[in-house]
Amino acid sequence: MAFLAEEARHLADLNRGFRGASRAQRTFANLRNPGLKLIWFQASRGCGLPPTGSEAAAYFAKVAEASDTIGGVAMAKSALTMICTYNDLPTLTYTSLRVNAALEAMRRSHRQQTRKAAGLTIPMVGAILVGFGFERPGRPATHQWELMIGVSIGLGFKLLLRYDDLRRCCWDEGFCEVFVTHIRFYLDGR
Repeated sequence: MAFLAEEARHLADLNRGFRGASRAQRTFANLRNPGLKLIWFQASRGCGLPPTGSEAAAYFAKVAEASDTIGGVAMAKSALTMICTYNDLPTLTYTSLRVNAALEAMRRSHRQQTRKAAGLTIPMVGAILVGFGFERPGRPATHQWELMIGVSIGLGFKLLLRYDDLRRCCWDEGFCEVFVTHIRFYLDGR
């Protein structure tokens, strides 16, 4: 029977490693601050973890009042779910309308029809391709970044970024990875 206990420990350790790899590192990073704020909220009021349904509802109401955004409350709920899931705690308590009232109210109050406006016109893309869409003579293939940018914008426009989605491309550090064969852009939502 000792081998069964050893196997159970091994499988638990293996599962713990899978939990860490089951979500992208960016997801954990995005939920870190909302999770810490939730823990601070609970600790500053002398409450333990996990919060009860009414404590979670109060926290979501506080976040809704402070941020007045859907994303603030949704991130708080995702952080709470992640904390509970990671610690094998039930999350069913947080699915009722009473608990999610702040989130639903934010969704209702900020609801609007999605408006698609042309972000780039065909002449704009043509000008980008004329300026960037050719190989620079005398440079090694690994330093042809202008060509990669021009072709990426041209293909993106043609394939999926025809409207205002192209302005969602993030150009900040960490949101674009340059490889020898391609450039990977991260969109902030779709």
